Amino acid sequence: MAQIYTGTDKGSGLLKVTEQDGTPFVGNVNEIKVSNGTLTDDGGGTVSVTTGGGGGGAGTVTSVSTSLSGISVATATTTPALSGTLGVTSGGTGATTLTDGGILLGSGAGAITPLAQATNGQLVIGSTGVDPVLATLTSAGATVTITNTAGAINLEAAASVTGANPTASVGPAAINGTATTFMRSDGAPALANTAVVAGAYTNTSLTVDAQGRITAAADGAGGGGVITGTANGVDNRVTTYSAATTLNGEANLTFTGSLLTLAGALEQSSGDIGFFGVGSVSQQGPIFAPPFPPGDSVVNAIAIGEIITALQAYGLLA
Repeated sequence: MAQIYTGTDKGSGLLKVTEQDGTPFVGNVNEIKVSNGTLTDDGGGTVSVTTGGGGGGAGTVTSVSTSLSGISVATATTTPALSGTLGVTSGGTGATTLTDGGILLGSGAGAITPLAQATNGQLVIGSTGVDPVLATLTSAGATVTITNTAGAINLEAAASVTGANPTASVGPAAINGTATTFMRSDGAPALANTAVVAGAYTNTSLTVDAQGRITAAADGAGGGGVITGTANGVDNRVTTYSAATTLNGEANLTFTGSLLTLAGALEQSSGDIGFFGVGSVSQQGPIFAPPFPPGDSVVNAIAIGEIITALQAYGLLA
């Protein structure tokens, strides 16, 4: 606060000095002493006293200091100048310029360290005990193709089969001179075309290489024994050939798995007919449907029903 000195004799001839707000107040003052250079004789019994500090006077700064890291104060004047770079311990960066587009690295209490501006596909790669660096991804083998673009990294599975060796190392080369990628964008395998034409084949003739791949396919001519058609297919019917490659279901001859049924005449042209018990026992010679062969006895033309009756009579059939 500015000090204003006033004096009056108030009939006593003594000078009293007080500040403008009344405190302190000093009476019976005989003499006022001021610092050298602060007293001005204005004439006519008026003097001016220049005081330092406070809001009223224009004092002189005698000492300026700062505790900010990296900041110093120039010559102490009424307008002292600060200079330097604000340090990290005081909340600064410790740096005067920063790399445009660079990534900033901490350096403890030291100034931050800027990396260079990254190029397409570069990442910040860490390294134990030292500052990380900018680098691009690399493939340990030839199974992945890495494409670096602005703001993106594209990874694709890559493969190649060169020359006549289909088991050659997989890499980003080419098949038949054409670059080939074996992975589609949806993640499914993208297989290279072969010489086999897509389509349906009949009685197919195939060529397979040592890796199990079909390298050729063609329609076959269809040889003997290949069934190309069937007719009258009904459950339990016994089938017979109706042509070289056609089967027919016989309506009069069925087998359920335990019972063989014949609807019609049974004819045996040669040999004996027998029935199995513990062993085979011949019971009847050839059986023919009428007309019977000349000279055969009537017994050779007996019907199935008569055979059953005879077997029952001999105790061979219940």
